[in-house]
Amino acid sequence: MISDLTALFDKPPYNKLLKTIKELAAASGAEVYLVGGAVRDIIRGVSSNDLDFVVFGEDYLTFAKKTAKSLKRPFVPFKDNVRIPCGDGYVDISAPR
Repeated sequence: MISDLTALFDKPPYNKLLKTIKELAAASGAEVYLVGGAVRDIIRGVSSNDLDFVVFGEDYLTFAKKTAKSLKRPFVPFKDNVRIPCGDGYVDISAPR
């Protein structure tokens, strides 16, 4: 099942999202990890519309704003994360806990 990881994210809007996150992380030197329920879903071989990322090496709010701007999407800051609507789901970007 894990060998199909690319296929799970190889369709819009997630392909653009992941490319954007990869490029922004490389440009800033940040490390960005997929965490939470999406990881479980990938292991189970099912798609997920709730993606959670944690950012190391850059302020998560700054990274989330750049991500939303690159994707031309709105963002909603919460207490300790930022939510960006993406397709029929959303992306949460947060700091390490």
